[in-house]
Amino acid sequence: MKLLIIDSDPLTLKSFADMLAHVEGLTIIGLVGNVVEALDICKQVESEGMLMTICTNNINGIKLIRAYYPKIKILLLVNFAICENTAEYVCRLGADGYVEKADDVARILGQLKQIWSKSG
Repeated sequence: MKLLIIDSDPLTLKSFADMLAHVEGLTIIGLVGNVVEALDICKQVESEGMLMTICTNNINGIKLIRAYYPKIKILLLVNFAICENTAEYVCRLGADGYVEKADDVARILGQLKQIWSKSG
């Protein structure tokens, strides 16, 4: 999977890049701070998946990405479970799944594999 990582915090970007750098079958095609930068990269390199925060620079990133790339797989990064039904909430937002930023690499990879295996 060609993965683009989007987060406004440079340390978070570096942490996830380091964590996922050596995962077989996963290529990180970019680390960007906002959705506009992500769209610019997607014009140049086809991304198959995104690991992203919901909102960067007051833009609902999921809606904007879906407007241009409706079939791309989106795994949402959250600081903590938003509510009791976080999975349902994230789905309503348009993401394919979510992980908490504090999750370990096994959970993140498991979620990436799960959304990647879904057709559509």
